[in-house]
Amino acid sequence: MKNLTTLLSCFALISCAFAQNVTLVHESTSGSCDGAAYLDTGSINTQYGYNWWESDSTNALISMIASNPTDSLINLCPGDYLLHYYQNQGMDTVEYAFTINPASSNGLSATLYLSDESSSGSCDGSVVVSANGGTPPYYFEHSSGTNVAVDSSMCSGVYDVMVYDSQDTIILPYVISSPNYIYNDTTYSDSTITDTLASAPLENCSLDYATIDSVYVVNVQNLPGDSIEVTWAVMDMNGTSQFSNTYYLQGNYMGVYAFELNLYCTIKQTGANVYKARVNHYLNNNSLQVSAIDESFITRIFPNPAHSSVTLATSLEMKGRSYEIYDMKGTQVHNGSVVNQETVIDIQQLDRGTYFIHIKGSTPVKFVKN
Repeated sequence: MKNLTTLLSCFALISCAFAQNVTLVHESTSGSCDGAAYLDTGSINTQYGYNWWESDSTNALISMIASNPTDSLINLCPGDYLLHYYQNQGMDTVEYAFTINPASSNGLSATLYLSDESSSGSCDGSVVVSANGGTPPYYFEHSSGTNVAVDSSMCSGVYDVMVYDSQDTIILPYVISSPNYIYNDTTYSDSTITDTLASAPLENCSLDYATIDSVYVVNVQNLPGDSIEVTWAVMDMNGTSQFSNTYYLQGNYMGVYAFELNLYCTIKQTGANVYKARVNHYLNNNSLQVSAIDESFITRIFPNPAHSSVTLATSLEMKGRSYEIYDMKGTQVHNGSVVNQETVIDIQQLDRGTYFIHIKGSTPVKFVKN
């Protein structure tokens, strides 16, 4: 199983005990960017935190992509990454470098076709796994305990399936939802849909799933490597939360796409622990926020990473507009107003981690609090 790798080698800067608890899943098909890294925190001391970084071939840091308590990364493109681990009461940093390998052109691939429950608790959802490439025969292992390609007795919940042949392994997460917890936006009819793109299951326990009454796409940002970052807004009884997810697009971006956002919370009761939002969104040159955007409306933030404060650099047209800061779970943790072309924001009260700051009319910007 060459696509599923447990790291058994050790670097001088980090103990074997730590390295052996990192499992990698390499890209399954060329261009799919579905690599993953999983950290088993059960047998190591992570109380002082850890951060995941992109790096270049010399292990120089490029940007932080996740932070504690995230113990897994998904949707990784082939490339070099660093796992930073804090020890000695957080005073020292050690690092572990790893690489997500690209898939071979004739590698194993798999596609999931999902149907949700017809009614709450009916357990008649289904998953069909279609495997291609690689070397048949194919084998399937679902987290539900079945080992079939087609399962038509699925209850609402969060699952994954491992697909493998004699050489390669792919792990695909998926969600089966109840109609009570599905939000469908019908702004565009399904007959106009170019493609349906679903997120991996994203855990969030801050939402009250039973009171969600609106879900919409706030912003779409073009990213390198044929992918886009979609910023979502979800409204429940507690207000509005924002989430960002990266979707891989192939070919022409123009047209109507059905974007799916899959949320779950393991501590909620069965039947109310998953939520699916499906929004039909039209992508064009204006909605993609690509190079044609007016540079004067792009928000910049420095220093990044920061410890006690960050400075927003904006145009004069932004003066007086409100801004919000969200954590990685989509919870708003701070808000205020732009007071000048450079607005200083005190972040001492924020926990260490990754945040997004959003000014109305501008693309959300990511920053890191040390």
